[in-house]
Amino acid sequence: EIISGTVQQISRGDILINLGRTEAVVPLKEQIRKERYRQGDPIRAYVVNVLRTAKGPQVLLSRTHPGFLDKLFQLEVPEIYEGTIEVKAVAREPGERAKIAVHSNDARIDPVGACVGMKGSRVQAVVRELSNERIDIVPWSEDEAIFLSRALSPAVVKRVVIDRRERRMSAIVDDDQLSLAIGKSGQNARLAAQLTGWHVDIMHESRFEEQQAERAATAVALSDVPGIGKVMLERLEEAGIQTANALVRLPFDKLLLVPGVGEATGAKMQETAKEIVDARLAAYREEVTKAQAEAAEIAKAEAIEAAKIAAAEAAEAAEAAEAAEIAKAEAIEAAKIVAAEAVVTSEADVVSEVSTDTEAV
Repeated sequence: EIISGTVQQISRGDILINLGRTEAVVPLKEQIRKERYRQGDPIRAYVVNVLRTAKGPQVLLSRTHPGFLDKLFQLEVPEIYEGTIEVKAVAREPGERAKIAVHSNDARIDPVGACVGMKGSRVQAVVRELSNERIDIVPWSEDEAIFLSRALSPAVVKRVVIDRRERRMSAIVDDDQLSLAIGKSGQNARLAAQLTGWHVDIMHESRFEEQQAERAATAVALSDVPGIGKVMLERLEEAGIQTANALVRLPFDKLLLVPGVGEATGAKMQETAKEIVDARLAAYREEVTKAQAEAAEIAKAEAIEAAKIAAAEAAEAAEAAEAAEIAKAEAIEAAKIVAAEAVVTSEADVVSEVSTDTEAV
C-alpha cells in the first residue's frame, strides 16, 4: 500500500519518515535519483517490507517499486480501484520512463482513455508525483506478438517472430523505425521486455534474414555430439531438443528434467555441444566475412573503373567543348572578314557611281 508521512531526518542518504505512531525509512536505492527532500517535507511511498528489529518493527518504503506506480493509478482512476480496468503489467526506469499495460473487463470502457483522463488530468497527476516520469499506457493483449508491438510504441513494428522454447521474440521493423524502437540507450526495448516478460530482439528485415541464414547454416545434429548415445538421443528428442544448438541454449535446470540427465552428464553434454557449435559458427562467420571482403573489393574495383570511364568521358566532353569554342571563334573571324569585304565592295560601287555622274555633268 501507499502511505504518507513527513521527512524527519536524512541519514547517509536514507530518508527517515515520521508516520505518526511509528517511523519508516526509504533506503537510498529505493529513491528516485533526481528527487531531493528536506526535513519537514511531505512524502508518499510504497510499503515493500516490514522488518522485525531489536528496536521494534521497521517499515521499508520505496518510490521506485513498480507497485508504487500501480497503486498511484488506483488512487487516480476509479475504474482501476473498482476492478473494471486491470493493471496487467508495469515496467519502470524510475524518474525517467515507465510503461503500464491495462485491460478493460467492460467492452464499453476504453482502458487507455480512462487512465489518461479528461485532457490528461489523471495521468498527469501520477506524472507529477513521480517527478515528471514519462508514462506510456499500453493496451494489454493475450496475443504476445500484438502486445509486444504495442509495448514498443511509438515505433511501428512490421511483424513479430516468436520462439516459445527460449521465450524470445524478435520484432522486425523498418530501418527508419529501428532507433525509435530501441530508444535512447536502449530504454524503450528494455521496458518492453520487462512489460512482456520475454527476451526481446529488435532488428530490421535484412538483419533477421541474415540471422536465420546463420542459424540454418550452423545447425549441428545431436548425433554429431560425442558422448550422446542412442538412448540419450531419443530422450533429448522426446524433450523437444532436436539439435546441438538447442542443447547449448537450453537452461541447465530444464536440461536436468530430461530422464537420465544428472548434473555431471548435463554439464558435459552442454560443454561438448558448445565446442562443436562454436567451431561451426566461427567457420561460417569467417566464410561470410571473407565473402563480404571479396564483394567489397569487387565493388571497389567496379567503382574505380566507373570513375575512370566517367573521367574519360569528361575529358572527351571537354575536348569537344574546346573544339566548339575554336569553331565558334573561327566562324566569328570569318564573318568579320566577309563583313569587311562587303564594306570595301560597297565603297568601290559608290566611287564608280560618283565617277559616272561626274562624266555625265
